[in-house]
Amino acid sequence: MSPLSQFCALFLCASTALADGLTVTNAGAEPRAIASFTAQIPHALEWKITKEVSTRREIRPPGAVPVAMDTQNNVECTLRVAATTIAAGKEPSHFSVAIESIASSALTPQQSAPPKMVDTTASTLAVDRLLMGSTIALPLSATGVGSSTTQLKAGAPQSDVVRAQSRLSNFQTILLDTRAALPAEAIGVGAQWTQEETRTLGGVTGTSVTHWVLVARDGTHLALRFERTITFPSANGHGEPVATPQSGELKIDLANPAFVDGVVRQVVAPRETQQSARGGQPALDMTVSSNSVTTIRSIPAVDVPAKAQP
Repeated sequence: MSPLSQFCALFLCASTALADGLTVTNAGAEPRAIASFTAQIPHALEWKITKEVSTRREIRPPGAVPVAMDTQNNVECTLRVAATTIAAGKEPSHFSVAIESIASSALTPQQSAPPKMVDTTASTLAVDRLLMGSTIALPLSATGVGSSTTQLKAGAPQSDVVRAQSRLSNFQTILLDTRAALPAEAIGVGAQWTQEETRTLGGVTGTSVTHWVLVARDGTHLALRFERTITFPSANGHGEPVATPQSGELKIDLANPAFVDGVVRQVVAPRETQQSARGGQPALDMTVSSNSVTTIRSIPAVDVPAKAQP
């Protein structure tokens, strides 16, 4: 697998059909108020996204003792984005972020003994350039009407379109995973609600159930905690469904829909797979499991002042 493929594999590529259902189970303490985003984006932002993935592979050679291999992949991206609202009917339901610039760095394990981390930043530059000018449409709330969409910048070489679209979808998934679902009812600190939605991955439809808690509220600033379970059918369609738990915390600003500070932790349960035959060696059965931590931070984008003319 190429360094770029390893980079893209760090992210769960899934699209989400939103607003399948949201139920408030506890309205929380008084005072209560409706929590809804404004339609205005006050300024451009930079999103700093980091992802750390720990993976364990237990390889079972025929007639030999199983061998465990642990790897660590670290990725960091900074996206400068400009956001605008998109009107849907009389009320705006979505906003669109346009990627103005992007800087990436990736550390992936080198396939050697002893393993070491190598910087694979250069391998992402060509695809990153294609993303500048691309857009992602996101719901003002995760209960917004319709699904999130992406638009790759026109004119990309056909040979790079698939990789660039995959990478854009990766960012879309992270942004959807950190999008707060807000109920229409008035809520106070301690409020709890459940969100149910549909997810698709590689053409396979699954379900996502998220339990939200309002931890704190200070004016337009909300602190939320969530636990989520994403469930897909087994790969062959005959085994037990595969459930992937997530948990995390988010800080949002109702006065700026594009603002989010948050952490998402995910555990991928051990799954059986097979390492392809290579170099005359037979295929090997193995079990793969992983843990990941994704962090997103929002800061105002600062324009670099132009140099004074002599």
